[in-house]
Amino acid sequence: MKKTLFTLCTLAMVGTSASADITVKFDFTPEQKEVIISSLPIEQLLTARHESDITMTADTIAIINGKANVALKDDCARQYIITINGREQALTEFFAAPDENISIKISGSQNDMKSNVGGTPLLDGINTIKTAAEPLKNTILSIRKGENTTDSFEETLMKYYGVFEQFVRENPDHEATAYAMLNVDQNVFMELYDTLGEKTKNSLYFPFVESSKMRIEQQLEAERRQAEMQSGSVDAPDFTLPGLNGEKISLSDFRGKWVVIDFWGSWCGWCIKGFPKMKEAYAKHAGKVEFIGIDCGDTIEDWKAAVAKYQIPWVNVYNDTQNVKEGRPDQTYAIQGYPTKIIINPEGKIAKIVTGEDPQFYTDLDNFINQ
Repeated sequence: MKKTLFTLCTLAMVGTSASADITVKFDFTPEQKEVIISSLPIEQLLTARHESDITMTADTIAIINGKANVALKDDCARQYIITINGREQALTEFFAAPDENISIKISGSQNDMKSNVGGTPLLDGINTIKTAAEPLKNTILSIRKGENTTDSFEETLMKYYGVFEQFVRENPDHEATAYAMLNVDQNVFMELYDTLGEKTKNSLYFPFVESSKMRIEQQLEAERRQAEMQSGSVDAPDFTLPGLNGEKISLSDFRGKWVVIDFWGSWCGWCIKGFPKMKEAYAKHAGKVEFIGIDCGDTIEDWKAAVAKYQIPWVNVYNDTQNVKEGRPDQTYAIQGYPTKIIINPEGKIAKIVTGEDPQFYTDLDNFINQ
């Protein structure tokens, strides 16, 4: 069964023990005399839409004889974050219910602290997964930093995902399997989801698995819709949006011409990088193709400033994704990433949809225009 928010914040309290606590133990003598144990209800992580929706509480606990101890919050299941004064990065973070005893061992040295969190089947299972994945994670980081030019990033990344997939396949009914599900490759997520047992579905992480499932289902549906749209026989959904001067601009205004719709935002680095090539294509096909830039995710002020800054010469309209909930062009065109460019023929049919900054788009555009 799905663990609901009600379950997280009420039933998790059943059987709460007065001795439930967090013990932080150092195997060396730290310079600091205190640790900070911050927490927030898991419910807030699931429902928060803005930073202001999150309320973090913190306890500062003295380190005595290499140990710090604090009682778990007894209101509901929470995320806990352990930090130490003078260090920007948290020592560790984890999920715990009110009736659990958590043991945190800090090893290494003052300048290189390593943490190990245990005490519950969930946390012990996560430790097993992290231990197996850590070498691959370190390789990925070294490749990203340019320190490793030998290993393949894609192959290493797939091996990394494979660690989590293997754990799920071998342990379909385990509290830590819900954590592993959040890190499996999307291509096998739905298959693995159907194998999950009751312990997994009662894990503190399972509500996040459910959220991931919903997002993946929405993405698969959007991909299906986009595939149908590109059959060459589907009318491009019309829209009417405000232009830079507030005038109403509709896609249907350009019937009879080839049209390129560019879904973009000033926050999208690849969108901005693509403008020079787009300008070349716009000039090359002047009179034959109309470009329409549909801004998504910006305020009106940021949109107008970006159009001016990058000197975008084609038609520009504003798609109010922050306030309009339904019927927006990014929804009707099932946009999954930015930039997305759509080629529409003179009859108003969708000819091609390209997600991401792909040079092939311009080859396809040339071929359509010159056919």
